[in-house]
Amino acid sequence: LASDQSEATRLGRLLDRMEYYYDTYEYVDDDPNEPPTFNTVSILDTDILDTDDIVAVERFAFCSNAYGVAACVEGGDKVVRGVLDSVGSTLPVGSSHGVTGHGTFWDLYGSSGEPETITWNEDGRPDAESAGFLIESGDGSGDLYYYDSSQESISALDMYKSALRANKVDIITIGYLNNLYDLLTDPEGLELVRANLNAVYVTGGSLKGLGDCNFDTSAELLKMSIYVTDTLRDLGIYTVYLTGDLGGVMNTPPFDAKCAQAFATVARDSTPSWDVFSVWTYVNRANNPHVSIVRSALFIKPDSSNVFVDGADCNAYRVVKLSPDEVIRRLL
Repeated sequence: LASDQSEATRLGRLLDRMEYYYDTYEYVDDDPNEPPTFNTVSILDTDILDTDDIVAVERFAFCSNAYGVAACVEGGDKVVRGVLDSVGSTLPVGSSHGVTGHGTFWDLYGSSGEPETITWNEDGRPDAESAGFLIESGDGSGDLYYYDSSQESISALDMYKSALRANKVDIITIGYLNNLYDLLTDPEGLELVRANLNAVYVTGGSLKGLGDCNFDTSAELLKMSIYVTDTLRDLGIYTVYLTGDLGGVMNTPPFDAKCAQAFATVARDSTPSWDVFSVWTYVNRANNPHVSIVRSALFIKPDSSNVFVDGADCNAYRVVKLSPDEVIRRLL
């Protein structure tokens, strides 16, 4: 790469400088499309179906303005509570009853509390008097169940409205949009959105024009996704889309080494965990030299395909992951 020693030294210094910025992100972007105010609280909305959701929730728990975590699948709130307990977080959890789902690792996450007494229902599940803990089914099947009666979840809709009544709010979705649909179709929720919803970061969509699982898993979810994205655009809410082209899903067993690597390598790996990438992008939204945003309107079609129209007159954007050469140019 270098024709003489001086050039090699210069290249070494440049690479050292790159490493410094990778570690500290001390960079001021001159992109005019900057997010709005930062005196906000934030809510993460997750389908908690893949291992990368677990890592994303763990990372979000340490976000300085985190308000709570909402599950967009029925029963997912129990898993979110267990993940937050595992990292010592007391963030409140919102529940949803609009979509069913079950990740292969759901029964491996629970609170660390030990029960004083274990009593069982006829179906082999712990009864309602049991404390929060992870236990094996009493029917001899070996199945693991998590139950937590000590920290009840509130509905995701109530969490959103409670936050919006008193704060400017950012919402980061890394799953389905059914909770946002509930918020936008609730009369009070819609008025609160108009007044205090600061920004929405949506994980979903594909620049290749293909359908995406976060939008079209079912006909009902597809209709909700179309309604949510159209309404956010019509209301002029600052919305950032992180498309499927930015990274893949990390379907790895719990506690796999890839979980630990997913966040650390997200800026350099060409196919990082999609959900972790979304949280990382939000946390570093003010000074991130590794991505740029392009003004772009998302339109989801009835056949579930979607298209981004760059340069559209709207307050919506898509994230572009910069190549290493572009990162160097911006750092210089």
